[in-house]
Amino acid sequence: MRESIVKLRTMAADTPTYDDTVMELMRKIIHHVAGEETILLPMAEDVLAADLRNLGTQMNLRRLQLVAHRPAEIAMNSAGAFPILTFSIAGLAALAVLKISRTLSRTPRGMR
Repeated sequence: MRESIVKLRTMAADTPTYDDTVMELMRKIIHHVAGEETILLPMAEDVLAADLRNLGTQMNLRRLQLVAHRPAEIAMNSAGAFPILTFSIAGLAALAVLKISRTLSRTPRGMR
């Protein structure tokens, strides 16, 4: 994977072999993740069965500690990682604001 990443970083997107290199990296990542999910994680679950709940609690506490110091950065990274979700939520929020403002503009002033 590292070799493919190095190749991509030194390659322009319009290079004829760029798409093939991206596909090669994707295959390597999928193979790596499949190996972790089918071999490594089940083995870890067997070995750590008694400690999984405690480990999960410790991981969540640590994650909350890390997030607490950088909420804006975390929000921006999440927005960048999930652009469709971010735009969907922003769109729904905009529609809600529009609906509320239309409702308020139609409501007589004495009733607001």
